[in-house]
Formats: sequence, C-alpha cells, structure tokens
Amino acid sequence: MFSCRDVARLVSESMSRKLSLKEKSSLWLHYALCGPCKDYQQCVEKVDTVCQGTQGKCQTEEQVQQFIDNRYPHDCLTPECRKRFDECIKQEMEKKKSGA
Repeated sequence: MFSCRDVARLVSESMSRKLSLKEKSSLWLHYALCGPCKDYQQCVEKVDTVCQGTQGKCQTEEQVQQFIDNRYPHDCLTPECRKRFDECIKQEMEKKKSGA
C-alpha cells in the first residue's frame, strides 16, 4: 500500500497523465483508510478544475475570485483548499503578466 507521500505524488501526477489500474486501485484502497488523503485529492481536483476553467475568461484576480465564489461557496472549501486556490490564482496571474 502507498504512503501518504506516495499518494500526494500520484494525485499530482494524475493531473497530467492517466494512472494505471494498479495505481488507481492502490489509491482507492488508501483513501478508504485515510480520510485526509481523500480530502487532499478532492481539493487538488477542485483547484485543477478552477485553474482550467479560468483560462482565457478572467483577466484580474478579482474576476478569478468571483468565478471561484460563484462555483464553490466558501462553506464547501476547507481553509487549506482555499489557500491552494489563492496560490493557483497568484501563479496564473503572474504568468499572464509575464506573457507566458
């Protein structure tokens, strides 16, 4: 079975590649025993969805915050997840400013 560190790595990798059946099965077994890792996975998926959803639609941090608030009310996000959203927003805005 995977450690929590392995799960965090695989969750991140799952955003850019398709996991094998063995990897997926091991993750779901780990999630059954470790609630914090399942919460982390859900948070990462929300952050990824929002980051993809805002591309080309939002030009300012305020517009991105409004997009997030409309899609995910504050009471459905943990403070850690909200922090990741904020970090993602700042990174995306910096990319736009630098022309990347």
